[in-house]
Amino acid sequence: MQSTIATDQFLVCGLGSLGQHCVRVLRQFHVSVSAIDINPPDYWDVEAIPSLLTSICIGDCRDPELLEKCKIHQFRCILLVTGDERVNIEAGFVARSKNADIRLVIRSAKLKLNKLLSEQLKNSVAIEPTEITSTSFALAALGDETRGAFYLKDRLVQVRERKVEPGDPLVSQTIEHIQKTSRILVHRRTGTTVSQGFFQWQPDTRIKAGDYLLYLHFPSKAKGMLSSSAWLDSEGGNRSKQRKIVEKGLAFFPNRTRLREFVHNKTDALLQAILHHRWIRLVFFCLSLVLLLIAIGSLLFYAQGPGLTATDAIYAAVCLMLGGYVDLLGSELAFTIEIPWWLRLFGLIQTLTGTVLVGALYALITSHILATRFHFSKRPGYPTFGHILVVGWGRIGQKITRILAEVRQPFVVITRDTPQAPGPFPMLSGVKDTGRVLGDVHLETAKGIIAVTNDEMTNLELGLMAHSINPGCRMVLRTYHQRFGASIKTLFPYAHVLSSSALSAEAFAAAAFGENIINLFLQNGQTILVTQYTVEEKDTLNGHILARIAHGYGVVPIVVSQSHTETILWMPSESLRLTVGDQLTVLATIDSLRRIEAGERRMPSHQLFVHRVKSNWAKSEGVLAITKATDCTLGEAQDLLENLPGPLPTMLYLHQGHRLLERLRKMGIQAELLDRNTGVKANQSTAFT
Repeated sequence: MQSTIATDQFLVCGLGSLGQHCVRVLRQFHVSVSAIDINPPDYWDVEAIPSLLTSICIGDCRDPELLEKCKIHQFRCILLVTGDERVNIEAGFVARSKNADIRLVIRSAKLKLNKLLSEQLKNSVAIEPTEITSTSFALAALGDETRGAFYLKDRLVQVRERKVEPGDPLVSQTIEHIQKTSRILVHRRTGTTVSQGFFQWQPDTRIKAGDYLLYLHFPSKAKGMLSSSAWLDSEGGNRSKQRKIVEKGLAFFPNRTRLREFVHNKTDALLQAILHHRWIRLVFFCLSLVLLLIAIGSLLFYAQGPGLTATDAIYAAVCLMLGGYVDLLGSELAFTIEIPWWLRLFGLIQTLTGTVLVGALYALITSHILATRFHFSKRPGYPTFGHILVVGWGRIGQKITRILAEVRQPFVVITRDTPQAPGPFPMLSGVKDTGRVLGDVHLETAKGIIAVTNDEMTNLELGLMAHSINPGCRMVLRTYHQRFGASIKTLFPYAHVLSSSALSAEAFAAAAFGENIINLFLQNGQTILVTQYTVEEKDTLNGHILARIAHGYGVVPIVVSQSHTETILWMPSESLRLTVGDQLTVLATIDSLRRIEAGERRMPSHQLFVHRVKSNWAKSEGVLAITKATDCTLGEAQDLLENLPGPLPTMLYLHQGHRLLERLRKMGIQAELLDRNTGVKANQSTAFT
């Protein structure tokens, strides 16, 4: 994150698909890149790679002599991205022994080992490509509003896209007004070119029907990594209706917050079980009916029985439910107890009903126990509608199925292998000819197909076969070669073609500069990286307010962890100033990361011109507002408001200036925001309130 110097050199070990993409991305940072490979590649997946490399050494990257020959001591970072994780780790140890300061970026699928390596080896990071790219495959197949999903500070964060329909409450509202309650990332009109950055709109732009909004969403109660909006809406509606009685009961305890929360949580758990498990619904029905009959019987026997107390009446009702009619209401032939005939008949009905219900209850419990005992031998049936077919159950396929299971999306796995420990979901294993079994898993009614086998030709074949059978099926294909994937996109525009290597290369390149890449997702063909920075002394972020960081580098701040106060700020104010030790998490493109690394901040182009101040109170408040929202010192702000009219000595970004202008206007300060390049007013709302 510190400014790039001319001697920055990076070494890539392994020129497979991932290695070539890493070279391509690193060159965007204008640094020198060299490479080591065991054999010269026969095919360059990324064009012009030889011209992008400063040098290339042929040999084993674990060889100390080869590393010495490549001048390992001159490199800032080594990216170990061969296809053998053992080679990568061993080469990392050798490289560190030759250069104690070199940064290690290791490709490894051992998640626990990756965590231990990152903790034990300073200035190193181990990354599994499929771990950070599988979400993109799952989201492409789901096809809902969610574009990205990840956890920050144990909190679920979603990036969602919404199309504004006619009659939507957002119609005619300004984007700046919506920003007060939501964080808008991208706004675009129907049919317009997709924006390649954040904040590419005028603050006073009004929303129209047909517009698209990309925004951040924070689910209040996360049910999983992602969430299906339809499922949440229907489930939430059912819960709200069935909790009205509980809400009324809890109204008697307005000050007992813990009690109310405890009852709410327990009620939610019970209602969830009743809604989603048929046998639990039957048990609940049987128990409810038994208790109802006991209550009615207790009241009748207490009111009409032969001098029974309340306790005796309850015991009598319970005994009748358990088949004790003869013992309570008579002997073999003669009935000696004097009670009304209708009460005696009710007792008989209660006994018969109780026998049936208790027997059914025992049967349900026994059936559930047996089903649970032998559940391992039974695999769920194939879903018949709205499911997703996952073809290939390697590392990325397994990660995709975990995500789909987490969002409760029905799916079927098809694999040629026979897993030793298959998961508790529908699976066709040991399949030699995948095309022949597609009809068995109801492809004609499937929602999508994700073909992620190790053979990209097989993936293409299955995708085209699925589209011919079900044109409405979303087709997500995994490819390895960039040019092959580009050709598929050109010829078959309905296909979603993704490459794990191309996606993860940006994460590896960013990690090479010392950044912590938490996750990534695709938005209109552009990779968005969830990046975490720790502010250092000579950092390009140190001492700046978030407005200059966000608009200068084109990133979206999500959360800041302040080191001096140990507080976590979500959606922090743009007037917050970063200091050493603070931790900032942002959404960024690879170009944004390059700008931060090099300190190439876009210069602001707007200037605030203040005409007059309404009162002394407004003057003092205005000084504080200007000082907080800009880089102006307290003395500069006071001089400005004491010698009006005059311009603010510090240039501002459009959105930064617009917010400050609105704040000053509410204080009674007349001002205007001017674009220094054109001289045009950026906002006309300058009248006194």
